Amino acid sequence: MPSKVFSASRLLLLGILLFGPLAFDAVQAWAWGLIALATAIVLFLWATGSIGQRYVALAWCWLFVPLGLLFSWGLVQLNAHVSVDPASTREALLKLAAFVLLFFLTAQLFQGAPASAWEHLGLLVVLFAALLAIYAILQAYSNPGLIYWIVKSRNKDLRGPYVNRDHYAGLMEMLIPIAACYCFSKKRSMALSLCFGVVIAIVSLLLTGSRGGLVALMTELILLAVIIVTCVKGIEKASLAWATGAAIVAAVGVFFVLAPRGVPARLASILRVNDPGVVPYRREVYADTLRIFRDHLAAGTGLGTFEAIYPQYQSFPSDFNWDHAHNDYAEYLAEAGLPGAVLLLAALPIFFYKTFWSGLRERLQTTAGWIQVGATLSCCGLLVHSFFDFNLHIPANASWFSVCAALACVDRRVRETTNLQ
Repeated sequence: MPSKVFSASRLLLLGILLFGPLAFDAVQAWAWGLIALATAIVLFLWATGSIGQRYVALAWCWLFVPLGLLFSWGLVQLNAHVSVDPASTREALLKLAAFVLLFFLTAQLFQGAPASAWEHLGLLVVLFAALLAIYAILQAYSNPGLIYWIVKSRNKDLRGPYVNRDHYAGLMEMLIPIAACYCFSKKRSMALSLCFGVVIAIVSLLLTGSRGGLVALMTELILLAVIIVTCVKGIEKASLAWATGAAIVAAVGVFFVLAPRGVPARLASILRVNDPGVVPYRREVYADTLRIFRDHLAAGTGLGTFEAIYPQYQSFPSDFNWDHAHNDYAEYLAEAGLPGAVLLLAALPIFFYKTFWSGLRERLQTTAGWIQVGATLSCCGLLVHSFFDFNLHIPANASWFSVCAALACVDRRVRETTNLQ
């Protein structure tokens, strides 16, 4: 009975991941509210299953510490009247609680999960990435102003169910590594049939014209190449290298066939990043945001308060409403202050040690391990993209990032820590 409860919990968890992107990237209150509610239900099911088996197989990760302290710091900002916009801080704390719970529950549910659960996860990611990519491409060429061909959007840069093409690219750069690594773990005949999903997902990312997405994807490819060269031996290394190269060539070829006239030029403009015309006002916004951090160094302005505080620091005339800094790190520092910076500097080394240094070669012996490597690359890609955008403030993408981070860090070894008899 407990195993069925855990299976239902994993199924609902995957349902959350599918729901977020399809619900217009879950930026509306009803969508992220449903994600929070479903996460609470998963927590209840996991607790019920643990009680049913009379012990808790607790997956511990040192990232729980900085995450818990960050949530606690947000509560301090709220209750000590540090936040310049308490309502926004409350909303940010609700979202943060949901994402931290997603991280925690993913670690618990996949630590001792059977190999079949990892297989289903990998296959689901491949299929989801492929189907979403096909839909996004068809939508872009048939009626780019309508989501699902029926919902109008004021933003003409929408892609698939996302109102912003850069955030769609952020999702794809998390799906692609997991899908690719799952294919690497399969036999050649099956891998070839699944490879189409990876190729079409890469094509859909490139067609967005997202420069941050391209930089993130290139970072993931470089890291994957380093892992293959250093951790894979013999003939398998050559076959994986050829497979990766063939997928890239195929994706680039299809991209140039399908790409509208301006998209390749937009992607090529990453080489002119210092040109103010390429990314207008971004430098000024970054500088203004760092001034907020400097002026509120000790305590920050409060989580989720950037939109409220930024007009006081805006140094250039603009009719645009800067609700985010287009740099998750700068915005986070402004809102969380020096204590938040310390927690970030503690969390990143923990993550990189756990994923790249601890048992990387052993992971490549199983499908589950390959999926973990893919999840690691997914997180690295989004962390790079966060220098240029605010994907971590998009609930659908933040949910995927939380789950990917947990999958990357989990040990997959059951340790009985609490006897409930």
